[in-house]
Amino acid sequence: MGAIQGGQGYRPEIDGLRAIAVIAVIINHFNRELLPGGHLGVDIFFVISGYVITASLGRQNSSTFSEFIASFYARRIKRLLPALLVSGLVSALLICLINPKPDLDIKTGISSLFGAANLWLYGQSTNYFDKPAELNIFTQTWSLGVEEQFYFVFPILVWLSGFSRSMKNGRRNLAVATSILLIASLLLYAYLSRTNQSAAFYLMPSRFWELSAGCLSLLAITQWPQLKEKLRWIPPVLAVGLIIFILNLVVKTKESIGIVALTSLLLVRLQPSDWTYRILCTSVMQWMGKISYSLYLWHWIILVFSRWTIGIHAWTIPIQVGLILATATLSHHFVEKPFRHSSWSSTSLQTLLYGIGGMLLGSAIMIVALIPGLSIYIGNRQGVLSKDQLLREPYGVKGTTGQWDGAPCVLAEGKDLGKQINVNHCTLGNFTTAKRRVLVVGNSFTAAFTHAFDKLVQQDQYAIIITSSFGAGPTPKIKFKNGFDNLSTDYWTRIVPELTNLLKPGDLILTINDLSDFLPVRQDSDSKEYLRIFESDLTDLSNQMKAKGIKIFFTKSLPFARDANCEPAVAAKQWFNQFGEGPCDYISQKETLIRMEPLNHVLDRLEGQHIIKTIDLMPIFCPGELCNYNGPGGVILYRDSKSHPTEEAAALSGRIFREAMVNP
Repeated sequence: MGAIQGGQGYRPEIDGLRAIAVIAVIINHFNRELLPGGHLGVDIFFVISGYVITASLGRQNSSTFSEFIASFYARRIKRLLPALLVSGLVSALLICLINPKPDLDIKTGISSLFGAANLWLYGQSTNYFDKPAELNIFTQTWSLGVEEQFYFVFPILVWLSGFSRSMKNGRRNLAVATSILLIASLLLYAYLSRTNQSAAFYLMPSRFWELSAGCLSLLAITQWPQLKEKLRWIPPVLAVGLIIFILNLVVKTKESIGIVALTSLLLVRLQPSDWTYRILCTSVMQWMGKISYSLYLWHWIILVFSRWTIGIHAWTIPIQVGLILATATLSHHFVEKPFRHSSWSSTSLQTLLYGIGGMLLGSAIMIVALIPGLSIYIGNRQGVLSKDQLLREPYGVKGTTGQWDGAPCVLAEGKDLGKQINVNHCTLGNFTTAKRRVLVVGNSFTAAFTHAFDKLVQQDQYAIIITSSFGAGPTPKIKFKNGFDNLSTDYWTRIVPELTNLLKPGDLILTINDLSDFLPVRQDSDSKEYLRIFESDLTDLSNQMKAKGIKIFFTKSLPFARDANCEPAVAAKQWFNQFGEGPCDYISQKETLIRMEPLNHVLDRLEGQHIIKTIDLMPIFCPGELCNYNGPGGVILYRDSKSHPTEEAAALSGRIFREAMVNP
């Protein structure tokens, strides 16, 4: 993210724009509510990077493609790798000290060295049991992955267009090709924003348009130098003001487009005579812009380490800001600048090989942290769960026939489409001779409650058929745009009807789901539409079942433990997180109940109309003022960061399920 020189001259105001971007990101990462759209600072960086890289490639004087590409990659390695490698190794050390299970962090760190952190994090985001990004000390490296993957594509485009070789029509060729790709990428981004938000966020093809916008800004002012004058009627302060306004909004697709458009406008419009230009060129803004890369790397490391230890409070913020500025300044002066401006070797190819060697060495050091039994964790392991539970462990009720075999009863990934679910493999108790059958349907939460039905099976002669479709909606027409829509459709249109046809009058259906998508912190148009569809859909489903003499029991939402940014391995109190709850940001019972109100109003109304019966597990999962991970007798209530209950918590819930269903 260095200064632009050459044909366009040095543009100090770009460092000022970088300062705005990195400040916005840091404020957002301290507290999202302070600046909800602050993460769009990364989008500003993307536009600037597109501009800078295009200018850099245009200044190269290479006679062959191999020389051109090797020179470019050598400069990128010298620019990005040293600070990333040093911060990455420090991050790996810190997280291994305070996280007893650092595997996900370390794997993210290794992937970051090879420009693939965004791909790894995308894979984790589509995994239903991903660790919260707020606790991963390498999450910030996702954007470097996007840029580095852009570097694999864009230089080839620049060479083929003839732009870097000063060929006739080279600038036009590059502009046309880039414009086409920008439009395609923007359409992909808009589509994925509706259908797969993780892909829209993490993947390079859906971010290409932002870097392309910077490229086109550079091409525009080199093709039409008079463009700056023609745009003088647009005050730059208005563009900056609109950027700040957008940064304060909850982000949708149009906000991202606005940020990119306004940043591109400023790159084209800003002139030394503008007072906005002069503000961007003040010493403070210049300093922040010049160290922005190190600031971006180190601010996240400091904040994640703080979340695991002292937390982020009003009294800690000055300390944390000081550490961020100090580490970023040291990194810039003693790592970034020396390695960037020194000569690594006599040829670009040798520099590339040194860079690859550094990546391999850094990876090898990090891999040591993945060796089983080798740990430098400094906390007390008592209370830390060691079992990696995948919600597919077979289970049978002692002294009874029948068993839930786990995997055969679950749709967990794409290859499970069309899977046949056999009640003989998915039933606790005797399906044929049972006094009453209960079909348990829903998403992965049904599989988490296998231990909740022992007494119903042992004492009441019930048969409990448990099925699960990970990521499924709670009713047939609800789709959560989470990558599991095809599984959900298959589950509700094929499997559930097949199984309900096996039930008899007097049998029951019990639904258990993660309902957090209905209940965001702030109700928006999507969540309201979900509730409207849900009420209508659940009514239709209940009427269909009533015609068969079957009642539906609907389990109300559990507390929002997933929003605590926690997991069982860190829920236990440690000596190093005595100020509050460490990395776990628990929500009070009062806030939880307020947030649940929209859905509970719908469910209570349906119950009042005798359409369904509801089951409320709040007395088990949040009996006190704070909804945390700790239950009666030291029981850990949740088995993972997605708030799936533990076996012990499920067993505690058995009493409530039984009271509701024994005399329905």
